[in-house]
Amino acid sequence: MKILLNDPNVTQRSQRQDSEIIRQLAIPYTGKVSIAIGQAIRRTSDIEICYRPVNKISTMLSNNKQITKDQIGVYKLNCNDCPMIYIGESGRDIHIRAKEHMNDIRLAKPTSGPFSHIQEFPSHYFSPNNFVLLEEERRRFPRKFKESLQILKSSHYNCNKEEGIRISPIWTALWLKNMKPP
Repeated sequence: MKILLNDPNVTQRSQRQDSEIIRQLAIPYTGKVSIAIGQAIRRTSDIEICYRPVNKISTMLSNNKQITKDQIGVYKLNCNDCPMIYIGESGRDIHIRAKEHMNDIRLAKPTSGPFSHIQEFPSHYFSPNNFVLLEEERRRFPRKFKESLQILKSSHYNCNKEEGIRISPIWTALWLKNMKPP
């Protein structure tokens, strides 16, 4: 192992009375491996080994991650040419989901509600700019529940192929009268 004197981890001190120079090397402490490396260096040279902590309190307390605000929840997709809408839910950002819907239309997937609408009305189209987040919901079951309620609420003017999860009529009556239309 080659140690340079201008290395920032190697410091020179003159603390001994006979004015000899003591060289020190600070290595990160990771347990037994660090101790073995330190002992090997001590045996082969006259360098004093110091250990420095890898995890400091400041690094544990600070969070340098950039927080992104994904739009997750129940969304609607408006047809550009008529009042028809598509209601959906996603646990991912709705912009990603919008791209997937546009791919379904482009690839003519028969399971896609928006494609079925376009197939019935060839002059109509859906734009990815027409995605609107109706309600933010990160939890899976409440998101599916709210999607189903929105589909039921807009049943006369949506192009959904499925109704979502089955909800008891008691719950449906209670929730639907308190919901605003999508």
